[in-house]
Amino acid sequence: YPIYVVFLLSPTIGMSFASAQAALTWVLAIVTAAGMVFWLMALRWRPPHVVSLSLTILTLGSFAVLQGLKLQQLSLLVAALMAGCAALLTVGQFFLAGAVLAVATIKPQLVVLPAAWLLLWTLSKWSERRNFLWGFLLTGGLLAAGGAYLQPDWLSRFVEGLAAYNRYTGGRSLLDEL
Repeated sequence: YPIYVVFLLSPTIGMSFASAQAALTWVLAIVTAAGMVFWLMALRWRPPHVVSLSLTILTLGSFAVLQGLKLQQLSLLVAALMAGCAALLTVGQFFLAGAVLAVATIKPQLVVLPAAWLLLWTLSKWSERRNFLWGFLLTGGLLAAGGAYLQPDWLSRFVEGLAAYNRYTGGRSLLDEL
């Protein structure tokens, strides 16, 4: 993870590990449910409450979410942040959407393709959408600067960690097998 993930995890600093684990499980479940609501907002779909509740229960009960909760995967938080970004874009809150997407870069491998697509989308109507890029760059810059304040060499160490990860995992993807 990039160093700035510590800003999101800092509320747990005074907790015991067991308490932090329990709290994180609940937080991830809540943000996953919120992510479901954000996607409904992004799609501009207002189903009856029973349908929304059913979709949320089915989402929370899905294998992927249950596994993410069990393993305490921050990917669930990133998914909710990306859904929030989509909902904000839908209502024209471009700067805030960019800021939310920048926070989602705590898992850069999940955000790089949507961010690249949204950059092209922003460029296609620059005068209307430029605040999305400014929100993304300002928030990303603040996160990176805050990380550099905490650990000045975090970026080079992060890149080294990526290279090491590639070496010890064999650097192969399922796509390489096709």
